[in-house]
Amino acid sequence: MNLPLHLASYREIIAFIEGIDVLFMTRGQQVYSGEQHAGLTMLEHSLQCAQLAEGAQAPAQLVAAALLHDVGHFLAPPEMCGNHDVDNTHEERAYV
Repeated sequence: MNLPLHLASYREIIAFIEGIDVLFMTRGQQVYSGEQHAGLTMLEHSLQCAQLAEGAQAPAQLVAAALLHDVGHFLAPPEMCGNHDVDNTHEERAYV
């Protein structure tokens, strides 16, 4: 979806959200690498970040941003998912 959110149709927004859900369901169980994240999956890491934001009473938009901050990792090849030793430009991959 390349339209600004206020110009997107309800169906486009729902399709976009469903696409994110599919990414979490299909790639979320991959291990999130990095010493401080030992043993976490990508989904667990994302949920923890959202929980921390919610616990800090952040606005809903910031909680959503915390949940989705690494979604670009899901768009990288599986062997690169969550690997901090490789610069997979996940920030650019997630840009809509």
